Amino acid sequence: MSVREGSGIEELRVLFHSESPPVIASLGYIAYEAGSAMQPLRNEVASLLGFSCPQVRSDAVICLAKCVSHEDRSILGGMMACLVDEDEFVHRSILSFVASQTAGLSKLIVALEEVCEIRPEPAFPYILDQLKQVRNQCSIPEIVGLLLKNDDPLVQRFGVGLACRATLIVDLNLLDMAGKCKDDSGRDYARIRRDLPVLGSATNARISEYSARRRRES
Repeated sequence: MSVREGSGIEELRVLFHSESPPVIASLGYIAYEAGSAMQPLRNEVASLLGFSCPQVRSDAVICLAKCVSHEDRSILGGMMACLVDEDEFVHRSILSFVASQTAGLSKLIVALEEVCEIRPEPAFPYILDQLKQVRNQCSIPEIVGLLLKNDDPLVQRFGVGLACRATLIVDLNLLDMAGKCKDDSGRDYARIRRDLPVLGSATNARISEYSARRRRES
């Protein structure tokens, strides 16, 4: 069975109903490796976001980032809720999504609209309101600056991801500001991102790989 080429995907569907932690953990790893090939099972992969093991949750976020579209509103909301996960590696996975080119601003707005319906944190409506003020790519730095200066660590965390978004270049001043924020997860992510020379989706993939590797080695 070659999951990478997309064959054998449907055979995995029944395994998502398993109550065996080792089976679920294996599915997380398969999803992480298969990436966009898991698109037909994206709803099943999204169910892993609630699994007890942080590695599985992180793997699910990394996989879903390559599978979801604007129509997958509930999945996007579940992914954005990972910003309040208790584990820093899960934070890094969702920050890589926020920072990626595949997560257009409109997709982030959908995710924030949905997470506002399922999470009580006041940070999410505030972030949503600020993101809706973005007129074009040139106005992003101003919004990022407001987020990074906010006293709420969750707002700062999202701001770090937005600061790391790559267009033609990454604003290193914003990354430096992000690397000094009070939120531990956001600060660490920004510093990793600041030290990587490759821009765009390749950089975000490297950060995701780094996070997953660190978790598996620990």
